[in-house]
Amino acid sequence: MLWDVDHTLVSASGLSRRLYEAAFAKVTGRALERLAPMAGRTERAIAAETLTLNGVAASETALLELCAALAAEFAAHEAQISEDGRALPGAEAALAALARRSDVVVQSVLTGNIQSVAISKLAAFGLADHLDFAVGAYGMDHADRPRLVRLAQQR
Repeated sequence: MLWDVDHTLVSASGLSRRLYEAAFAKVTGRALERLAPMAGRTERAIAAETLTLNGVAASETALLELCAALAAEFAAHEAQISEDGRALPGAEAALAALARRSDVVVQSVLTGNIQSVAISKLAAFGLADHLDFAVGAYGMDHADRPRLVRLAQQR
């Protein structure tokens, strides 16, 4: 069972934009002027477009630096995730119900988030215990979200 994170299991209530602003400033030394659309996209695609929209070449190095800074921002603000966000209704019950099944059900995530960000968001609301993060697919695995399905199946 592959779960999406944002708007399926949790809501981070706009925290991502604020943390993107901080990460972008740390990496580039400038203020973020434009953030690429985020809904339904992978972090790789969002970060690459955000760099381009702000006049920064979206090289692999710049992309990795921005995503590493974003992951660090989420880690530093983990308490704020639980303060500002929330687990969505039924999320914990659904995860727990599948974990109790007598047949083998492996639960993981297929998300546009960076792996560490997905774990931070889920852990903030006690939703990480029933998930096998090693077999999931994440936003830095590929820019094209549909390709994450095949990757998670292979894992």
